[in-house]
Amino acid sequence: MPSSDSKTCAFCSKDGASRLCVGCNGAPDPTSTGLIKTLYCDAFCQKAHWNTHKIACKAHRARRILYRLGETAQMAFYIFRENAYDQNIERVEIKENSLLLHEGYYDDGRILFPFPHHLLRDEQDKQAALTFLTCGDAIAHMHELFSIMLKGTCPDVVEVLVRPQPPKRPMQTVRPDGPNRGNDCPHVILMVTLKDGEMYAVDVTGAQYGYYDSVYPWDQYLQTRVQTSGQEVSFRSFGSLKTKYHGAVWCATPGYKGAVRTAHREFATTFDRAVDEWQGKGVKVVEMLRMGAEAFVRARGELMGCVAGALQEFKRGFDGRNMVGGFSG
Repeated sequence: MPSSDSKTCAFCSKDGASRLCVGCNGAPDPTSTGLIKTLYCDAFCQKAHWNTHKIACKAHRARRILYRLGETAQMAFYIFRENAYDQNIERVEIKENSLLLHEGYYDDGRILFPFPHHLLRDEQDKQAALTFLTCGDAIAHMHELFSIMLKGTCPDVVEVLVRPQPPKRPMQTVRPDGPNRGNDCPHVILMVTLKDGEMYAVDVTGAQYGYYDSVYPWDQYLQTRVQTSGQEVSFRSFGSLKTKYHGAVWCATPGYKGAVRTAHREFATTFDRAVDEWQGKGVKVVEMLRMGAEAFVRARGELMGCVAGALQEFKRGFDGRNMVGGFSG
């Protein structure tokens, strides 16, 4: 497999090669932390090597799409959470490498609260706060975006419930009138299989455990992130959590909890509509994932700006109903 540091022609093995295979350039290398870089001396060597390289090239491209897909879904979920944040955080404390989010009271009837950017200066701490106890929300509310992006690349997608290993970066919410709440509970991710059989974990809420990437080789994820005693893994069909979280029974829970769930469902509907509107302007999300590096970053920025604007506009109208009595399932 070509190394990101090698200057050797993939066909004739001469040094000093500089002609890139743009089809798979920059794809993550599953055997290392590097990126794929297939080089040739010239067009002759590249053409002569194509029959040998084309299968690997296709696999590399699919892997690059998957990693872009994970990053895009993760960015989108962070934006979603910033606009639909349901924790009343009044103070943040770092204690012996643990992130402690001190909550205020929830007795004034409000459902959602401003995200405390001013209390979380570190970007990774912000990501941890945005994802704390939200793994199910991410899989449910980003389902339509995941479905669009996975189509044609990942023929097999499953929702997986795992029991995480102890986190690299512990965190808790500290309540004013009750026990602290940690995230030592089952965690939901996606297991995806590419067409060539490569398997990956897609985990967009790993920041709450101190892991900030979104895609990992499946075996590596099991070895480093999942407990190895007892029944650690269970499987559900893709779409199960959306059906549950957007269903009438889930949202009809009385009081604060049901109101939050219903509000999140409405934010998710707004999010999906914004993605559809962006695609309607010309560029499809699946096309975006296949673009060259610069064009991809530019298009993804436009998509994120579109969904952020839609959620912010919805939130301005929502603020008049930001009370438990303003929603029902």
